[in-house]
Amino acid sequence: MKIVTEFVFLRHRAITLGLATVIAVVGLRGSGAPAAEAATAVRGSVGSEVVLEHEQELRGTIEARVVRVPAGVVVRVTDDTVLRATELLVVDGELIAADVDLLDTRTDAPNITLESAGRLTVRGLVRGGRGKCYAAVDPEDAALKAGGRGSAITLQAPDLYNLGVIEAGSGGHGGGGAAGGEGGGLWIIGETCTTHGATEEELAAQLGRVGFRTGSGGDGGVGLAAHPAGGSGGAGGGAVWQPHPLPVSDEPPSVSQPICPTHGKSGAPQPDLVGQDGGDGADGFDGTETGPNGGPGGNGGAGASVVGHAGSRGTRGLDCCPTGSNGAGGNGGNGGPGGKATGGRGGDGGDGGDAWSSSSGQSGTGGNAGPGGNAQGGRGGNGAPGAKGTPPGAGGAGGSGGPGTGGDAGSQGAKGSSGGGQSGAAGVNGVSNVGPTGDGGDAGSYCN
Repeated sequence: MKIVTEFVFLRHRAITLGLATVIAVVGLRGSGAPAAEAATAVRGSVGSEVVLEHEQELRGTIEARVVRVPAGVVVRVTDDTVLRATELLVVDGELIAADVDLLDTRTDAPNITLESAGRLTVRGLVRGGRGKCYAAVDPEDAALKAGGRGSAITLQAPDLYNLGVIEAGSGGHGGGGAAGGEGGGLWIIGETCTTHGATEEELAAQLGRVGFRTGSGGDGGVGLAAHPAGGSGGAGGGAVWQPHPLPVSDEPPSVSQPICPTHGKSGAPQPDLVGQDGGDGADGFDGTETGPNGGPGGNGGAGASVVGHAGSRGTRGLDCCPTGSNGAGGNGGNGGPGGKATGGRGGDGGDGGDAWSSSSGQSGTGGNAGPGGNAQGGRGGNGAPGAKGTPPGAGGAGGSGGPGTGGDAGSQGAKGSSGGGQSGAAGVNGVSNVGPTGDGGDAGSYCN
């Protein structure tokens, strides 16, 4: 039985998040990052819990106190969809955006936005769809039809745990002489706090695990007699991390039989974020007797530029241990290390088309190599403040920034044979940057 749920937009509100840093990141804004729109859904309300069902199809927006995708459940996203919780949003199953079919009127794959004013936990899979793709179509039949953009995915919550896999959608391949689509981007707004939600074992398992992937760019379409230039590859989708505008609670731990002083715990590692490659440029069309010049090769798409996920925050120690007396305050936990980020490889330039002969026509110029994507490791997590006590607890140290590894440039396309032409320009490798260190926590105060 197919369940189709369409959520109706009833109201709108503006959310200002300071997006100056987002605009500069290659591929994110171009990948159709979803707008932050608020709405009341047909089913569910701010005071309710919505549990999505197996093979349910979603489009539009749902808002409720709690929204869940249970384990073993696969939910299909057929159009731009926003899931918004005022308290808790959990994806233990699979939330999958549809690839764009050739018969669809839309070109770009649907975007997914997950928002929570409290906690957002992903233990399952969130995967974007591929933009419209013409790889299986005769290039002549799809002449100058560009590939569609892949799904962009936005995650927004003060406490954000990605214990599963989050993958943006890939761009579609272009038709004859057309560009490939851009890969979908990731927009991560929030940080991870270890005070609740995930177990220590789950958080410790994040080290070295790839939990985030952007979408790869689609390849360009080959040149045609009527359109000799090969299509350029699409850029790989970018990724950025931003702190959430809402503060994260610094509630002290609840300990029934404390060992004094009870110190806070250090933040846990974050999963790696991998930017995907730019699409390859296509080869130019070979010259003919009636059109002797070879077509230029398409340029390779830029590899994804990415910023890793911020490290998790340390937790607070126990105030005035034992509780209610003038005992020592626990030290705040240190911030966790920022996540590793890897930029995407640039796409290869297409080869220029051959001239009709050495005495007739010019060979096509090769396409330029796509640049590698820049990568900045995630910001280190903030240290927790020291607890109240006599003496007060010390604040935790900020976590170290995560490593960033820029992507390699693609290969330039070769010139066509006979009759001049030249190779495409070489690409530039992406820049590698370590993320900034987190802030240290303040020392605690004395007990009253």
